[in-house]
Amino acid sequence: MLWLALLISVPTALANAPAQSAFDRQVERAQVDVPRIREIFGITADPTQLLTKSLHSEFWGLLLTRIQGDPQEMSEGMRRGVVEGFEYQCELWKSIELSAKAGRVIRTPGLSQFERPHSSITSSYAAQESSILNAAATGRPYVSEDGHKGVIDASTAERIQTRFSEVLRRFDRLLDSKWRD
Repeated sequence: MLWLALLISVPTALANAPAQSAFDRQVERAQVDVPRIREIFGITADPTQLLTKSLHSEFWGLLLTRIQGDPQEMSEGMRRGVVEGFEYQCELWKSIELSAKAGRVIRTPGLSQFERPHSSITSSYAAQESSILNAAATGRPYVSEDGHKGVIDASTAERIQTRFSEVLRRFDRLLDSKWRD
């Protein structure tokens, strides 16, 4: 389950990042049930869980009952944050795969973009990034901040990258204000 912990850590952290937009400021003031939203994000990030119309309605109900605004604008704002998190994760796992194959740390150009000051990826992720890339390059076990432990090799990184496309599609469905079958 190490991959799941890593998979949802960045998108969840981005959902909790300091407010920057009017929408984000409303979320802070609106007393939205953030733990339930995190739980829904966790369900969405787990392809073994069913993403239902009922769950989608609950998610949007939590937001729209407390926050005033255009649902389409809200959807676009949330998608930007989640997509950035997934783009970071994709580049990280590509780098992990390349590092495991090469036996040395390799950062993709895309991963390096997230090291720029404008990125919402924080320095705590940079420390985790270095640790996991070193573990992949050396074949040593990686221990996450929350205690998950495992060896991450190239085939594991490839499997995780494959799962990203499904999870990203699931988030795309959740974050669209209109349900799509």
